[in-house]
Amino acid sequence: MPKIVDHEQRRAEIAEALWRVVARQGLEGATIRAVAAEAGWSRGIVEHYFDNKDELLAFSCRLAGDRTLAQARLRHETLVGREALRAVLLDCLADTQDIWFDLLGSAAREPSLAAAMVRFDAEISAIIGAIIGEMVSRGEASADLDPAAEAHAVFAFNVSLKVEARMQPGPLSRELVEAKIDDFLDRLMWSPQGSPGAIHPPGSRE
Repeated sequence: MPKIVDHEQRRAEIAEALWRVVARQGLEGATIRAVAAEAGWSRGIVEHYFDNKDELLAFSCRLAGDRTLAQARLRHETLVGREALRAVLLDCLADTQDIWFDLLGSAAREPSLAAAMVRFDAEISAIIGAIIGEMVSRGEASADLDPAAEAHAVFAFNVSLKVEARMQPGPLSRELVEAKIDDFLDRLMWSPQGSPGAIHPPGSRE
């Protein structure tokens, strides 16, 4: 009896092999041949599922984005307020070791990759905006905050963190990333000792 092949599972395994190669050799080193060797299959099998590297990269980004969004939704469902937002940032936005800048360059020539990145940005922003909106409703953040605008501010913060990480000779430590996220989130929070509407300045613990 012929073996039944789970084609979606195989595509996912090829995508995971791509990210392992990228982690070691960078985006330029992630050729179809290298990915096939990493996955343990022939180049022909990989090319059966993906016509070229750009198509594989676009699929891999969609898959990674879907998994990240699922994790963000789980954080939103199981955590509350600042804790939820901090977890989403740590899980989804503060990964300073990714290849975001390289993907931007590839997206300029590959519409499907650009579309995957735009869709991810929109959906993760919606989750962040929903968390901030709930914080405002519960009085955990300033009533004059615009959740959608603050979600965009979160992205701007994330980009600045990635730029800083890219300029460093080594990776930013987890402790430093957490401290930067906490300082950023401080301005969203009510001051526990202040009057209603008072917001922590960055770095304040009063």
